[in-house]
Amino acid sequence: MEIRLHEGEEFIMELVPHPASFLDLYGFFLYLLILGAWLTLQQPEFLDAEQSSLAVAAAGVLIPCVWAAITRIRWRWFFFGILLVIASGVAYYQLGPRAVGIPIAAAGLLGLPLTDAYRRSHRYYITSERIVMRAGLITREMREVRLSRVVDVVLIQGLLGRIFNFGTIFPVTPSALGTGQDLAMLGLRGDVIELAGGRTVAVPRGRSSHVLYGVSNPDEVYSELSRLLREREEVTYLKKILEKLDEKS
Repeated sequence: MEIRLHEGEEFIMELVPHPASFLDLYGFFLYLLILGAWLTLQQPEFLDAEQSSLAVAAAGVLIPCVWAAITRIRWRWFFFGILLVIASGVAYYQLGPRAVGIPIAAAGLLGLPLTDAYRRSHRYYITSERIVMRAGLITREMREVRLSRVVDVVLIQGLLGRIFNFGTIFPVTPSALGTGQDLAMLGLRGDVIELAGGRTVAVPRGRSSHVLYGVSNPDEVYSELSRLLREREEVTYLKKILEKLDEKS
């Protein structure tokens, strides 16, 4: 346990994301590893033409990176793809066509253990008074939500979550933390195709460091949070009754 409890505070549970909850990141870097190895080791004849391997590498990297940037609303994925294409171009012109896949394969090979380390950096602590969420390898993000401020708890569990028994729990506060509206766009004027992605409906949303992302046994966690919230409501109600009795006496 890496949090310091307050006086009278009781520790309830510590949680980390289920490995399958980061399956998209694992799959992305595995795809880069396979693409880079294919370009390097198994180049077909149609890639022997001048610069064709570089074009395939650029398309194979940029398309999923742009998709990740739009769906995750984080443009760092787009810039990551640009840097990877530049590295592949340098390898192509310095070492030859088959070297174009070396930076891509290296990124995939390095990304897999980094993804696992990033997943393990997520820690969620539930106590009798608050929910603490922290994550980050290089930079650290931390959020603390007091149970007295939580007005709703939402559990979302997709198909993979139903299969592997994990889900994301959103503690919603009066200030709308835990919900959001996102909009991201990428485009240039002229003949270039414009891409856009966004959400205009307020739905439970949050970064993995701001919610209980992909935790195992989500039904149990949800039930425990509901119990804690119910107990706090009962205590608050009893306090109000006692205060009114004191006023009358």
